[in-house]
Amino acid sequence: MRRAISVPLARSEGGLPGKLTRDEAIRLVTLIMRLGYADHAELNDWLDRLERDLDYPDISELIFAVNPELTAVEVVDRAVAYRPAELPEAAPGG
Repeated sequence: MRRAISVPLARSEGGLPGKLTRDEAIRLVTLIMRLGYADHAELNDWLDRLERDLDYPDISELIFAVNPELTAVEVVDRAVAYRPAELPEAAPGG
């Protein structure tokens, strides 16, 4: 049975998790790519954290991409560069 791996991550002054730094995000993505999570619950927690802190809607899509397979650094850099498309505003009276 695998044990949960402790990943030291940033904490805010109140003791709550702070926003991940780039290096922490890369470390976490690397652990995920190497299947370094104890179970699916831990994996989902890590994916949720990455999506929230990197503001990327489906980080697993990048992490588990097959073609092309990305490195942990490429995953984080693409997620950080992501900007959602802005929809044009509807014309008045339309």
